[in-house]
Amino acid sequence: MSTAERPLLEQVRAALAEAQFDPTHSSDIFLRAAAEAALQAALPTAVIAVAGRDDARLPTARFLGATYRPDLLVELDTDRVAVGLTLLRTDAGPLAGALARAVVLSQQLPVATVIVDRRIERANPFAAPATQRLHPHDQATMDYLGSRHRVVFVVRRQAPFSFGK
Repeated sequence: MSTAERPLLEQVRAALAEAQFDPTHSSDIFLRAAAEAALQAALPTAVIAVAGRDDARLPTARFLGATYRPDLLVELDTDRVAVGLTLLRTDAGPLAGALARAVVLSQQLPVATVIVDRRIERANPFAAPATQRLHPHDQATMDYLGSRHRVVFVVRRQAPFSFGK
């Protein structure tokens, strides 16, 4: 299937899955720059708006007084996809905001949510070998949001002090 035949949301998800998020940089600016570079490489004709630089072009969604905006907006022809970036450093607290933003924005346009997980887990000497797979309940929630709300996820587990995917 050519990229022209694939929906923009799936193309954005695939590009973000290949993004190189450098663990030595953890501010929003560096996460946005890495995501933008991956998107431009995969979708050279797309127009990409970035929070902090192109705020006037980013859509705004409101729910009960809270305002949500994406970190990036990808536009290709008449299609648009919002991108949210969330970094987990020490706990899962930021996930609530990431989920809220994705669901509220999805009422206007499809959303790709990237979660870069740099939490250090304690080693359990009795545990089975670590896997990169998600818990079945997490995957079920992601599948539900994808089918009902046009929200896709890219979850990247990354050691906080080593470069890599």
